[in-house]
Amino acid sequence: MDGNYLKPIMTSYIVISPGQTMDILLTANQPLGLYYMATREYDSANQDYQAYDSTNTTAILEYKGNYTRPSHPVFPSALPSFQDSDKADEFLYRLRSLVNHDHRSRNLSGVYTNDFPDQPPTYFNFTSDDLPMNTTVPDHGTKAKVLRYNESVEIIFQGTNTLDTPETHPMHMHGYSFYVVGFGYGNFDPNFDPKGYNLVDPPQLNTFAVPRKGWATIRFIANNPGVWYWHCHFDRHLSWGMNTVFVVKDGGTPETSMRKPPAFKFPESGMLHSRKPTPI
Repeated sequence: MDGNYLKPIMTSYIVISPGQTMDILLTANQPLGLYYMATREYDSANQDYQAYDSTNTTAILEYKGNYTRPSHPVFPSALPSFQDSDKADEFLYRLRSLVNHDHRSRNLSGVYTNDFPDQPPTYFNFTSDDLPMNTTVPDHGTKAKVLRYNESVEIIFQGTNTLDTPETHPMHMHGYSFYVVGFGYGNFDPNFDPKGYNLVDPPQLNTFAVPRKGWATIRFIANNPGVWYWHCHFDRHLSWGMNTVFVVKDGGTPETSMRKPPAFKFPESGMLHSRKPTPI
């Protein structure tokens, strides 16, 4: 998933966010016939919110062979409702990387949470349905976060209700894959929620959907020097401030530092002369 291996699982449905990638092996072990493969949008917002088209998109899987074609393909019986958060979470919680107790990142030295700078400028009830007006207008600013090479980083994304829209936010990081050690709904509780982190075999991804009224915690090692873009995969959300860059410093050796740009080479003198047009 996202170019990284997971422990194999058997499932009758998947949950995938915009920008994510996934390899799936389909076992054709059903009786000969026609079968629908169906998909629908998933929404983690309020159950009463239905402001978009939640109908299904389908394709037909057809078996080869001699059999009487049915009048209608079989529709999937296991396709969850478009607001079935329990089913979505059930699938996401099953994602596990290939590591085990003997292979884990220890001694997290650098923890930075919530927003740029390290703490939100204003604390409020992020997921409340009745927010004061002074929390709905953000400050203007373009900010970057500088990370030391090989620094251990933890980030907690907190979804809010400031715009009263139904979207989850598929957050994507360039230059890295990260471990999703936990996610949940409501305001993140630093005294309780970390107790439920998966620190053994969390999935390693480069995109993860943050619920509108929920949170997600990721961890990674800043071992790829450079300037790396962080953003929501919904383009219009970039103008809302859902993007930034991480500047990862060079390490202490040439192998752990950014390559220098190649030396500029002036074009040869003959290349600077104009040429006469060739008759046709």
